[in-house]
Amino acid sequence: YQDEVDQDALVEGIYSGYAAALGDPYTVYYNKDETKALMESTSGTFSGVGATLTRDADTKAVTIVNVYQDSPAEKAGLKAGDILEKVDDHEVGDEELDTIVSWIKGEKGTEVTLYVLRDGKEETLTATRDTIEAQTVEYEMKDGGIGYIRVSEFDLVTYDQFKAALDDLEDQGMAGLENGFANVDHVVMGKTALRNFLADTNVQNMLDNR
Repeated sequence: YQDEVDQDALVEGIYSGYAAALGDPYTVYYNKDETKALMESTSGTFSGVGATLTRDADTKAVTIVNVYQDSPAEKAGLKAGDILEKVDDHEVGDEELDTIVSWIKGEKGTEVTLYVLRDGKEETLTATRDTIEAQTVEYEMKDGGIGYIRVSEFDLVTYDQFKAALDDLEDQGMAGLENGFANVDHVVMGKTALRNFLADTNVQNMLDNR
């Protein structure tokens, strides 16, 4: 073999091949970048600007769908509905969404410039990256004193967010709770039943062993 050999790539390939050769679907090798992404996805915290994106399957446009409250994205003026065209010097084009997200994330305290299209006009926004906590819990008070809590995913931050939502709803005089866990049918529970449920099932253990 006469071409230049990437020794690091060879080592990564050995580890990956070793894990794959075990034939166990639950045994996977992650390199440094993949491990970092995995830890971010399970911890619920990362360094970024605090906005979520989606890509239209037909037009390929990348749109901001949610901007976290008090986040660097909100402070920079980013709004839901903005169409992302460029991140720093990177054109969005047909790039994979994961790649675009990796451009936006970065070291805390560093800046990222986002070029967006809003109501037909181009806007240039600069955000300073910070530690972001994923918003995995949404809640509101419905008619009849029924609180509603929706859990979109289970991360390490979910338990505290769920508890804070429950406490706030109880302070508002909640009589019962409607749980909306992602991909699970909604269930209406009384306050006492809910507290017993949390104690009996130990939600923290559910998160630790998800």
